[in-house]
This record gives sequence, C-alpha cells and structure tokens, in this order.
Amino acid sequence: KILYFKSRWEVAETMTLESFIEKASEEKYDGVECSLLFEGVIENPDKLKDLINKHNLNYNGFIWCGGSTPKEQIDHFDSQFQKTLALNPKVINLHIGKDHFTYEENIEIYNHVLDCYENVLKTNPDLLVTFETHRSRPTFCVRDTIHYINVLKDRPFYINLDISHWMVVHESETLEEQAEKIIKHVLPRVRHIHARVGFSQGPQVTSLLYPIFKQNIDAHLGFWQKVIDLSRSTRDSFTMLMEHGPFPYQHATQEKEEEKMKTIVDVWKMNHIMRDIIQKRIK
Repeated sequence: KILYFKSRWEVAETMTLESFIEKASEEKYDGVECSLLFEGVIENPDKLKDLINKHNLNYNGFIWCGGSTPKEQIDHFDSQFQKTLALNPKVINLHIGKDHFTYEENIEIYNHVLDCYENVLKTNPDLLVTFETHRSRPTFCVRDTIHYINVLKDRPFYINLDISHWMVVHESETLEEQAEKIIKHVLPRVRHIHARVGFSQGPQVTSLLYPIFKQNIDAHLGFWQKVIDLSRSTRDSFTMLMEHGPFPYQHATQEKEEEKMKTIVDVWKMNHIMRDIIQKRIK
C-alpha cells in the first residue's frame, strides 16, 4: 500500500500550519512531511504533534542541516534529531552533508547520523531514516550516491529517491544511460520517494498536464514502479511525498517589482494530479 504525504514546504509561505494540516486531512492524504524549523515549531513541537493527532495523520520528519563545516552540519542535525523523534515519525528524511565536502568528510557525517539511527533502532525498529538525493548534497549525482552506498554497504544507509534532481544534474530527460546502474545499486536502498518530475533543464516540469513532458513523467514512473516492486516482499506500506513545489521551483510571473511572484499553475492542484497519476499507473 502506498501512503500519500503532503509537503509543508509546498505552502509554507502561503498557508498557516493549522490550515495546511486540516486541508491535507480533508483531501484524504495519509500524512504530512514537515521540518520543525518551519515557523519555529522546534521550540514547541507539541503544537505540531497535537495538530497531527487531531486530524489522525501520519508524520514524516524532515531535518535540514546547514553549516559550512562537517562539525556545523553534525551539530545542526543533533539539535533537531531527538525533537523530531518525539513526534513519532514513520520516516525522517535528511538533507545533510555537501557536494563540495570531501568523500571522507561526508562519510564522517553519515557515520555520525547512522550511529544515532542504529541506537534508536534498538527500541524503534520500524523507524526509517533516509538521505535524500538532492542537488548540493553528497547524493547530488548517480556516481557519488553509488559510492556512498558501497562504502556504507554494511550500515542502514537508506535513500529517499528524489530523482528529479538527477535529471537536471545529468542534463537528461529520462536517465536512460544510467538506468542500469540506478536499478542495480540505488533502488534496493530506497525507502521513501519524493514524487516530483524533473527534466534536463530543471528539477520540476512546468506542468504535469503539458504533453511535452510525457516522456519525463513516464521515466519517473518507471523508476518509482521498480522501487515499489522491490519493497513488496519486506514492507506492508511505502511512503511517497507529493512534492511539486512553489516558486522558484515553479515557473512564475511578476509584472511589477512590488508584486509577489504568481505561479503560472496551481501548485496544490499539481500535487493532486501527481497523486492521481500514481494511483492510476503504479501497480
């Protein structure tokens, strides 16, 4: 069973937390994914926890780590990890490490996180911690992601597959040239998916309704289907976050400097369409 999640990032600038969670519940999403850094919730995690419980939603944590050194990244992770755990997440998705750090520096960061994760697994064996494939992070490209998977092959180094980023990094519409490597080395490690469709010139297509992007949608669905197929023998459910994002991911217009950017499509609607496509085509 696929569990469909809504991203707080999608409407962080345009909708209150209360309205976001209420609307996600009304529209039959299974859960929400949210960082405690949004709106200062990290100072009062019970606010988010109470809202999630009130609307009977699942929660996925999102830990974003800043810092110009490995130590700063690790410290930022440590400041969020236990508070995120307190909300009983199904998945904790991580943005940690940098593409310009050395392999050794990123491995140091990853090992610290995995030490913390393995300690939690002793009492919470169902928790999933994932590292997102994302530009600017160590997993920004296929080659480097496979490197980290190989180095950490004996540890629970799990991937959140946001393959839209690899489309633009590798300037590809389908990643056909690297599909065999991705299927063999990466997909068996995937435990969560961020469902957004990218293309060769950006991490997000303008609209899922434009015929020109059909091959891009098909390519993403092909990878996602393989992940779901791999998961069936070991998991009862699999989480997917609908992540068609706001400006600047979404193309927008602005006629006057004092005006806010106006997206050329309704982002909330795009994520409904993404969910509908997945429900119809992922078996």
